[in-house]
Amino acid sequence: MTDDGILELRDLLQKHGTRRDLDLHLVERVEEAPALFQAGLVHRKWAVVADETTQRLAGTYLASALNAPLLRIPGRAGGAVVAGRAEADRLTRQLQTSGAEAVVAVGAGSLNDLTKFASQQLGIGCAVLATAPSMNGYTSAGAALLEGGVKLSVPCAPPRITVAPIGLLCQAPARMIAAGYGDLRSRPVSGADWYLSHRLLGTPYAAEALGLIDEADRVAAAAVDGLATRSPAAIANLTTGLLLSGMAMDIVGTSAPASGGEHLVSHYLDMFHFSCGGPHDLHGCQVGVATLALASLYERLLKIDIHAVQAPTHEPWTDLAERLASHFGPLWSAVEPIARQVHGDDEARQDRLETLRLGWAETTTELRRILGPNPTCTEQLQRAGAPIRFADLGVSPEQTRAALLHARFVRARYTVLDLAAELGLLDSWVDDLLATSHL
Repeated sequence: MTDDGILELRDLLQKHGTRRDLDLHLVERVEEAPALFQAGLVHRKWAVVADETTQRLAGTYLASALNAPLLRIPGRAGGAVVAGRAEADRLTRQLQTSGAEAVVAVGAGSLNDLTKFASQQLGIGCAVLATAPSMNGYTSAGAALLEGGVKLSVPCAPPRITVAPIGLLCQAPARMIAAGYGDLRSRPVSGADWYLSHRLLGTPYAAEALGLIDEADRVAAAAVDGLATRSPAAIANLTTGLLLSGMAMDIVGTSAPASGGEHLVSHYLDMFHFSCGGPHDLHGCQVGVATLALASLYERLLKIDIHAVQAPTHEPWTDLAERLASHFGPLWSAVEPIARQVHGDDEARQDRLETLRLGWAETTTELRRILGPNPTCTEQLQRAGAPIRFADLGVSPEQTRAALLHARFVRARYTVLDLAAELGLLDSWVDDLLATSHL
């Protein structure tokens, strides 16, 4: 890419990173990373965390350059690394034994989550060498850990230093690059869900964070046509967008600005994969497809006459719990306390619906602004080489229906899925969506 182009992206990262005391470096080569880590966290005894693949890509080199032990994280049953609580606790013990004062994760999602958690537990410095532009969690405050079959968001500080070498990122598998774009394309739906929760439940909402998400979306939009060919300029733009998106979550201390109902659908698929062997794909690929589905639900929401909708009576918890226990099976013991919170009480539900009716015009005006003219973004995902159908993820129509109806119970985060259910419209909307769309 041109010198001016990369300088603009570097300036953008520096501007936003400095505000949060984070060092963000977009560089050409892996060999530039050791000096940046040592300058940002000086006089530290380092450890390097990698998996089998990232050890070969950069882990061995980085461990040698930093004179650091290399801690390799194995996959489960010979497969991919899983960010589970057991793995996180094991890494914490290994780092403690090593005497490390700072640690660098060489990898993407799971390795980053494990390392953030372990460094937070020990109070040591944390850094990351990004190996794929596959997700926006590099700079986020929090780690997603699988515990008891449920994906939990554990608060922890973002890495103090993030180094993203464009040359290495361009070598990432095409599916991982597509996943990164899919993760970012959730912005219209996640932003709408965040506003909806604020409007109806009074949850925190910060225009600064939403503005940063919009900037991330703008930067990444310039990348879409170069991702399939691994254009360095496109990869640099996508990576910058992902890093900015992660920082937006850091601003408010929650993933809500960039994680709405579409992420709950992805978490649901993850949970059934790890517990029951259900279909599964990269997080961002799942998020991208789920974004299309939830954007379609928003289109239906914005067309209704709210004053003509007769919401159903509040289902007794005992009846709902019986149905959910049958559906979630071995996951139910972990899901039950979350589902109970999501179910809530009838008085709070009635208050939400009355707030919605009284402020319908204002609420829908703002939702339309956040969603923008093309929230379904199917064409952009296709151009980026990302999946656009649940079938592309190996998910059947029956599994898709189950995910869209039940994902709202895996995390207590109010989204359009909850509102549609409270209005008594979710089942019919999902059935109509599956019958009339190509999802």
